[in-house]
Amino acid sequence: MTITLLVKVKGGAGSGNWGHAGRPGLVGGSGGRGGHMLTVSDFGEGFTTYQLIESTSRSLAETWDVDANDLNELATEEGFDLSGERLEHAKQSFLEYELRKWAGSSGDAISEASMAHIADKLGLGYNLRDTTSLDFIRSHAGMDRATRALGDAIYSNTQEWLSRKGVDGLQLLRSGSAEGNRLMLSWSLDWGGVRHESGRPVISRYVPRRLIFSTPVTGFGTFTEAEVVTLPLGD
Repeated sequence: MTITLLVKVKGGAGSGNWGHAGRPGLVGGSGGRGGHMLTVSDFGEGFTTYQLIESTSRSLAETWDVDANDLNELATEEGFDLSGERLEHAKQSFLEYELRKWAGSSGDAISEASMAHIADKLGLGYNLRDTTSLDFIRSHAGMDRATRALGDAIYSNTQEWLSRKGVDGLQLLRSGSAEGNRLMLSWSLDWGGVRHESGRPVISRYVPRRLIFSTPVTGFGTFTEAEVVTLPLGD
């Protein structure tokens, strides 16, 4: 089955909630703003979710500027030891763990800290219901450096990937609302990735490239939900 993805590209040429549980299936919607239709093959032809996680982890590890001590401090907090691993292999192993965790539950302290760093850099205001986890990471120098570097790597990879595709922004869908001050929001490019069974209305919003933090091929994002994770959108 081919899932159709709807994007806005330069010149007109060319998900579910946080805690998401998308449902592959229906294709729908208009691209909007002159949007051009792409397919899921842009995320990887013939990939399964976990094959794509492996591929994304490998490429992300190449740009994650973290040293072994900081990485092991972060990994130790998550309950495992990477101190005996070669750094490149350790980075990829940890990233596979994080991206698999996202696919299973969506969002944790590490993803929150990495996104907060980018939101701060871009001057985007946001509110967190509970700052305990973020405060903990920020108070530990190694974990703080590691999560900031991870945010930089994911955001840079995302922006470069979208730019290569000629994408100025995406027409996105989700159930519920789109609070402008929320640090992270999970969307889908496709009706099939939206949690319809929640009973909440499905909303659509055009999000400029600058506010897109990650996709399944650049960091956090569930492949089967055609998921896109955005930064605070403002009013």
